[in-house]
Amino acid sequence: MKKITAFVMVLLVIAVPALCFGMDGITFVRKDPILAAALSWYIPGLGQLYSDAVLRGAIFYVVENALLIGALVPFLELKLDVTGNMGIGVDLKSKDTIFESNDQRVALALGVTLVVVHIINVVDAVNSARDYNKNYEDTLRTNLQYDVETESVIMGVQGRF
Repeated sequence: MKKITAFVMVLLVIAVPALCFGMDGITFVRKDPILAAALSWYIPGLGQLYSDAVLRGAIFYVVENALLIGALVPFLELKLDVTGNMGIGVDLKSKDTIFESNDQRVALALGVTLVVVHIINVVDAVNSARDYNKNYEDTLRTNLQYDVETESVIMGVQGRF
């Protein structure tokens, strides 16, 4: 378990920023829409962060986590047991009767909303990567011309930076 946690931390701290930005900060790196979708599938908003849509990524992260907490809390019973010798313990148990209260019905609606928002998140990550690539390709144009008089080839790159 410690190895998996260490791997995830290395991925988040080192690999993701390397994917989000060019190697020297100026170089254009095409964003892979499938990678953006996979990143957003596992960590909400990470695909948008990868595609330089930071605000949308942060919004998806906050909204999905809030929906997840809202959907799980009514089904859990949090019991804090403070005893002299044992310290503080947390006991999370599933309640016996499901849909007993109105809170649990609301939680089910939040769970369904979470699934819909998560699918929208993944689709938006793909579109963010495609938009990033399209916007950059619109600003960068290659130019290849042949000059008949001098019999030479002129090659250049035009772009807005």
